[in-house]
Amino acid sequence: MPSDTPIPDAQNREDLLRFIRAWTHRYGIAQRWRRARLTGTVLLSLAGPVVVLAAPDSGPLLGALAALWTVLARTALGDLEQGNRRRGAGLQEAFDTRLFGLSWNAPLAGRPPAPEDVDDDADGVDDALLRNWYPAAAGELVRPLDVLLCQRSSVVWGRRTHTTYAALMLALTTMWWIVGVTIGLLDGLGLDDYLVGLFLPSLPAFLDAAELWRAHREQARTKGLVEQDIDELFAGACADGRVPELARCREFQDRIYLTRRSGPQVPRHFYRFRRDRDEAAMQRGASDIAGGVRVDLRRSDAC
Repeated sequence: MPSDTPIPDAQNREDLLRFIRAWTHRYGIAQRWRRARLTGTVLLSLAGPVVVLAAPDSGPLLGALAALWTVLARTALGDLEQGNRRRGAGLQEAFDTRLFGLSWNAPLAGRPPAPEDVDDDADGVDDALLRNWYPAAAGELVRPLDVLLCQRSSVVWGRRTHTTYAALMLALTTMWWIVGVTIGLLDGLGLDDYLVGLFLPSLPAFLDAAELWRAHREQARTKGLVEQDIDELFAGACADGRVPELARCREFQDRIYLTRRSGPQVPRHFYRFRRDRDEAAMQRGASDIAGGVRVDLRRSDAC
């Protein structure tokens, strides 16, 4: 993408929007596999109290089913989720590198997505809510500050979302554990009966919830470190006009790609619930940062 084309204008071109539609499709498939894992896990957890109260002798069978489901969910279903997430991350990387004018890092990201595969994934996806992916304030800055502002907006959005979702997972896990202990106490269960009838069926749910809490907390921390490093570069640009090399953007892009490829995703309904609030915060934050940059580092057509 030519550097004289403002990012806010370039990002809505059809040849770039198709990448957004494609990664939306791939991430959607990954989340469906995640929901399949969670559905089985939640059903087993909910069945535990019912079975213990209605048919106590069925506890060992339910515990065995829970163990089997744990293995299946963390192998086959987990691999299917991860494979689609990696493809989505590759599509998002292709969008960013084309939009920002960055080189493709093949040793890290592998081969770029084939055009035919991009078109297949993008087919039928509505992009009404996918336009204007990066903040409008990026169009006010010279390169590479405009790229840095977009990268910062991406990691800040992610940090805020993952922090909130991690807190939600911790609260739900704690509440469910309290419910299980309370049921066991009210029913007068011994330790053996509690472990077999209630704890083991709930174990996959506890493991998944604990894994999600740790993963989202770590994802927020990692994105926060990228945010901090970019803020230091902007501080230099605001203070004395120091402009980093475009190669620094490539370094940040590598770190961002790794979080997308290996890190967890927030559920789509949670993303949509927070979208308007996060969108407004992104635009305000980007505008504030761009407003603090020296006038000589702004695009002449934006002054």
